Amino acid sequence: MTPSRRYGIKKTYSNGSDEAKIYNLHKRSFTMKQNRAPTANYYSNLTEIFQELDQPSPTNTKDPDDISSRQQEIQRLRVYIFLAGLGSKFDQIYGEILKMKPKLGLEGAYSHVKHESNRQRTMSESATMHEATVLFTTNSRSPQGPRLQIINSSTTY
Repeated sequence: MTPSRRYGIKKTYSNGSDEAKIYNLHKRSFTMKQNRAPTANYYSNLTEIFQELDQPSPTNTKDPDDISSRQQEIQRLRVYIFLAGLGSKFDQIYGEILKMKPKLGLEGAYSHVKHESNRQRTMSESATMHEATVLFTTNSRSPQGPRLQIINSSTTY
């Protein structure tokens, strides 16, 4: 079967489902939120949608400069979509990411957010450990057995 014949068959039996699929993928990407999911899961789900969007989206552009420019626009849009769906704990780093020179792509933005997520988790764990510094002492003569003594519980950060 010739390529033109295949194209004719595809065109004849196509019912616009590609457009509906593209619409639904865009809708999912625009409305996806991180909520309480780990950042890695949110990013992974979003990039799956973007990969699906890349498949049925042929371009009519032939000029390599136009293609490159269009790809950069798409990457910027994807960074905006990614940032818009993040949880509120990342509000402070949106500006940092958007001001960076050169502008970050989606992977760079994710890397920056992941770094911030790890930093926040480390700070939280450190604060928890300091607040809950506990010393177990055992007094063999005490009829109550082991005692729990909390030390340094009023540390402020």
